Amino acid sequence: MSLIPLCPKNSIRVFVVKELSNKWPQSAKSIHNKAKRHNDVSYSAVYKALNELARDGIVVKRERKYMLSTTWLQNVIDFSTTTKVKYEIFKKDNISSRIMIERNEFQ
Repeated sequence: MSLIPLCPKNSIRVFVVKELSNKWPQSAKSIHNKAKRHNDVSYSAVYKALNELARDGIVVKRERKYMLSTTWLQNVIDFSTTTKVKYEIFKKDNISSRIMIERNEFQ
């Protein structure tokens, strides 16, 4: 399962994820109607994107309506939190290493 839809910024998949993050659940028709206002996109393209997102575990379908998977959302949170902590540790370690190098250079 992917954590984020690694797609071009203007892809239908990204549009669908953003749309479902604002309002859920929604039908494919409702998402298509909103997508038409931004791009010239067919219903079948929206439906295909929804099915791909469902296959990847990003979207779930219930009673002909779609919403973001809470499991996927939790995975994104976990990934983001872990990565942020790693970056903060690296930053601290990197700063400490630079201070030690600078001290050694001046001795």
